[in-house]
Amino acid sequence: MNGACDREWNFTTESSGEPDTQIEMSDDTAWKLFTKALPEAVAIERVKISGNLELGKPILKMVSVMA
Repeated sequence: MNGACDREWNFTTESSGEPDTQIEMSDDTAWKLFTKALPEAVAIERVKISGNLELGKPILKMVSVMA
């Protein structure tokens, strides 16, 4: 990433090699986190963010809406 792209996510079909950030969590943790049934303080203990932490942190505030 460079210039204006330093602070945003960009989706592309091209690969630039290794990912800047990897996020791992269980299905149960993801379900609870994305439906706001899991406090962020608890999520931090259950979610593994490797690489660039600043890119990964927004997932802790992510919300999914189902209709």
